Amino acid sequence: MRSMWDAEKMIQEGITPREPTFSALLDVFGMSAPWERSVGLMERIRTYQIYPGVRTYTSAIDAVHVAAPMEALTLFYEMRMNSVEPRRNAYTKILSACAQTQQWVFALYLL
Repeated sequence: MRSMWDAEKMIQEGITPREPTFSALLDVFGMSAPWERSVGLMERIRTYQIYPGVRTYTSAIDAVHVAAPMEALTLFYEMRMNSVEPRRNAYTKILSACAQTQQWVFALYLL
């Protein structure tokens, strides 16, 4: 995947990626990569001491909510614990993940 190679090349050249770089990668991964790559990228963000914002979390949730709904719920929980206020798109994806995993109480809590 070219976009991941570009990010790796940036790192090798000593250029530290910023949050928008990771958000863009998550968008690409959501369209064409296994969900594990998105989760791995979220873990990697922390190695750069970057604090994911609403766009990064939303992109990650969007990338995993169908194939790995429990991971989406975990990301949403982490998002809230880090005082990042979700947007409507994140709520839509999380409600879908709740339906897939039969997390009805959590879904009702969100409403």
